[in-house]
Amino acid sequence: MILPADFEDSIRSFMDDEEYASFFRALQENSPVSIRLNRRKPFPATADSVEEPVPWARNGYYLSHRPSFTFDPLFHAGSYYVQEASSMFLEQAIGQFVTEPVVMLDLCAA
Repeated sequence: MILPADFEDSIRSFMDDEEYASFFRALQENSPVSIRLNRRKPFPATADSVEEPVPWARNGYYLSHRPSFTFDPLFHAGSYYVQEASSMFLEQAIGQFVTEPVVMLDLCAA
């Protein structure tokens, strides 16, 4: 990936050389793919792409590769949702303040 020189200069001003090198490597790599299972729908426990659980999310899992979600009937049936693992951390934050069952509507992606 070729970044604009102004962007690189700006980022370098906030980071030391080691941090910038790590940041730049991260931009060159593919992002990890993660999903959140819908426990009210079936999902095969032996799905070959499910690699490991997301530590901070009860129903979150990393995938070993990015499948073609468009062609997956389980995706269209609502068995799971594609969600960045960092977005799943909200479960931990809310859990610190909400201790009883509530009805909630997530409009973040709307």
